[in-house]
Formats: sequence, structure tokens, C-alpha cells
Amino acid sequence: MIKSLLRTWFPVLAAFALGWAAQAYWLGGNQAAKPEAKPRATGTYVNKQNGSVFSTNLKNMVKGQDAQPQLEAWSPESALAKILAANRGGQRELAIAGLVNQTPVSELGKLIDEARFCPDDDARSDLLNLAYAKWAALDPASALAFARTAATKRYDKDSGPLTEVLATWAGHDPQGALAAAEALDLSTFRMDGIRAVLQAWGETSDPQGAVDAAKKLGLGTQLNSALTAIYTGWAQRDPAGAFAALSSVENLNTRNNLAGTILTTMADQDPKGALALFQTLSPGAQNSSQALNYIFSRLTIQNPQSAVSALSSIPIGALHER
Repeated sequence: MIKSLLRTWFPVLAAFALGWAAQAYWLGGNQAAKPEAKPRATGTYVNKQNGSVFSTNLKNMVKGQDAQPQLEAWSPESALAKILAANRGGQRELAIAGLVNQTPVSELGKLIDEARFCPDDDARSDLLNLAYAKWAALDPASALAFARTAATKRYDKDSGPLTEVLATWAGHDPQGALAAAEALDLSTFRMDGIRAVLQAWGETSDPQGAVDAAKKLGLGTQLNSALTAIYTGWAQRDPAGAFAALSSVENLNTRNNLAGTILTTMADQDPKGALALFQTLSPGAQNSSQALNYIFSRLTIQNPQSAVSALSSIPIGALHER
């Protein structure tokens, strides 16, 4: 989710906002010395080398050289400010959704920038989430470029939108999203982006494709975290299917850890079903799993009497005492 603004930069903006020096700083200094931004085309094309669908000028977009955000002061005349002044509660949320819906994709960056100084945290978060979701669905490469620039060249240093854009992209084009994540030029962003894509891919109708793709990435020690992301997404959509697919995981420790991931994810919605799956594990896998406590905590919240009754199905011993 998109985080709150890093407020330590706000005094800097306030101190310099009225001066020419502030304009030079925020807008990049000497405009004559600044390289001309590459034009951003809309639409998509098919890359002839690999057949993947990308927005034009993807390489420059991923590096943040295109569609760069601009700082905007909070204005009481902005569209969001007028919504906050005229609406309350659910009506405010509906109005924000309507504002994003009627904003053209080409204007979403400006709308996001206008909202960044909004004093209402909830309203700002709602608008940013909706705006990035729409942008990522319609022109994901441009949305990714904007989010990447905001995460590195802006006062907020927030990489949350970047992973959210990639996750949305992966929902309709996982291969394209994965290629874009791999192309990110900062290693932290790259790994976080890959995990976000793989988890979202795991939630699609082809989670095994995500597993196969992860194994081909050469992630080394990062493979386990990538698999955890996939099986987390898979378990949210089809926990029984994810559990059954564990037989293809060769490493025993990895398999047991993934079983715990599936069970805890499932327990949030169906703790009884998670307990039933837990009981199909071998005794060794049960003893190595950390999921049982979580399953019973969710059972207790849902139905305390049912949780007490379920204890009778747990073998007496160390496992039972947990």
C-alpha cells in the first residue's frame, strides 16, 4: 500500500517554495543544461525480439527518464480539495473514485502530484491507490516509470506504488510485468518488484507458470523468497491446489516452509480447512511447521468453542502443548 509522505522534507519545501532557488532545485536546475526529455507515446507495441507487449520507450520509462513527476503545492482549489470540502464519509470516497475515473490517463500523474500534499492521509491514500491502479491497468509502463521516479527522485522516497503497479500489471500480463521488474536499474527495487509480480502471478489461473518462471530467473538464495511470494498468492486463490503442488518442490525444508505459508494464508479465511490440511502433513512436517499456533489463533477468534473442540484432534505431546 502507498505509505504516508516523509514529512521531514516538508519544511525544506516550505522554506524554499517562494524562491527562484527552490524552482531551480525542484525542476532540475539549469534547464539549458538539462537533457531534453524523450517524448512518451501512448499505446503498446510488440517487441519483435521476444514477442512481449510493452509500452513504447520502455527502457527509458523504467529508468525514470520519462514522465517525471513534478512537485505541486497543496492547493485549496484542486479537485481533491474541493471534494474534501464538500463531502464526508462514504460520499467522499465515492467522489474520489469518480474523480479518478473521469481523469484521462495522460493527466493521472498531475492528479497524483496534486494529492501528495493533501493534509488528509486517508483521502490522499485513497486517491493514490485508485489512480495508480487505473494507470497500471491501462498503461502500466508509464505508471511504472512515474512510480519509479517518485521512489528515487522525490521527497517521499516511497517504493510502494512501484510494486503495486507491477502487481496490477501482472494480473493481466505477468510475463510483461516480470520483464519490466527485471529491467529495473536498482537491485532493491528489482527484487521487490520481482516478488510482487510473482505473488500476483500466483493469484492468476496459471500459478505453476509463476513457479516455472521463478526457477529460470537464476535467483540463487533469493529463490525461496520468490517461491514464498508465489505460494502466498496461490494460496489466496486456491489453497488446496497450492498445497497439492508442493510435491514438485524437491527441497524438504523449502517444502515444509511453503506448507506453513499456505496454511497461515488459508487460516485467515478458513481456519478449519487449514487445520484439516495441516493434519495431512507427515508427523515430521507437522513438528517443523510454525502454522499451528496461527491456525488456532484464527479458530479462537472465529469460534472459541470450536477451537477447544479441535484440540482433541491434535496428538498428545509437544505438538499438542503448543
